[in-house]
Amino acid sequence: MLSDHVLFIDGEAIVVDKPSGLPVDPPRDGALSVENHLGGLTFGFKRWPTAVHRLDRDTSGCLLLARNPKAHARFQQAFEQGLVEKTYRAVLEGDVDGDEGTIDLPLAKVSTHKDGWRMVGDANGNRR
Repeated sequence: MLSDHVLFIDGEAIVVDKPSGLPVDPPRDGALSVENHLGGLTFGFKRWPTAVHRLDRDTSGCLLLARNPKAHARFQQAFEQGLVEKTYRAVLEGDVDGDEGTIDLPLAKVSTHKDGWRMVGDANGNRR
């Protein structure tokens, strides 16, 4: 399935367009995750690629996979040192002024038995 979502591939990296609803790490409930699809992303290499970072289950977007341990270490260091710039795009409901802009809204995680967890706007939330 994820092999149809490859955006970039070379000898060290694979970038896939991770669909929403698919967690990167195996969930506690045993549902499918990116990990279940890594065997289909070897493209001739013996090693399975490994995720360098995470995206939330409900978040779609570019997921970087390393094709070998040395590349994984280099990519991980780049994330840790703040050398990677992430851009998030949001789908909004209602009318928005202008064609582009910045949403500066602190977020907090909310969890209910009925809906599971989700992020909501909260003045006391996290701004990262």
